[in-house]
Amino acid sequence: MNSLPEIAGRWLGTPFASNACVPGPTGGVSCQGLAGAIYVELGVFSPDVEIPVGRMTRGRFSRQSEILPWIASRPEFLKLPLDAAAEPGQLLGFQIGHCLNHLGVVVDGTQFVHCLEGPGVMLSSLEDATWMPRLAGRWAPLGGRA
Repeated sequence: MNSLPEIAGRWLGTPFASNACVPGPTGGVSCQGLAGAIYVELGVFSPDVEIPVGRMTRGRFSRQSEILPWIASRPEFLKLPLDAAAEPGQLLGFQIGHCLNHLGVVVDGTQFVHCLEGPGVMLSSLEDATWMPRLAGRWAPLGGRA
């Protein structure tokens, strides 16, 4: 079985593709597809889980997140306080624009893996001034392995 850093490492460099989920330089993935694929491989989700489709521009025009209600409905996650210590496997939700519409998964320490239009799948730090002020949700996966 692969560890979370190994799983995340296989996705690094995958380009962004809206609502796709194929690893590697010729593939493509969205932030929610990446998080979903990681949690499937970790055993948190079953392979047939339906990941919500998100629109890139959602945060620019709406205060209603398409991702947040889905996370709240999932029994696999426990909502944590925003100031909880970063632990491998935590799901992070970020507010970009008016609502929570970006996801990442804590890999190690404060490093999290996520996918952005342009750079694709990358590691970032919660200590980066870009991300900490935008943190809008934090959840711990129940079951599986991190």
